[in-house]
Amino acid sequence: MHVLKNKTNCLMKEDTLIQQNFLQKRTLSFRYLKFLLLHAVKVSRH
Repeated sequence: MHVLKNKTNCLMKEDTLIQQNFLQKRTLSFRYLKFLLLHAVKVSRH
């Protein structure tokens, strides 16, 4: 029973790491898109 609990904890930790990683990547790509949009607007105004 104890071993199973440890395995579950490990899996949960990994899952949390993966989720955090995914969120970071999504935030980064969102910022990048925002930056591109702002840049496009600046260019089109000129």
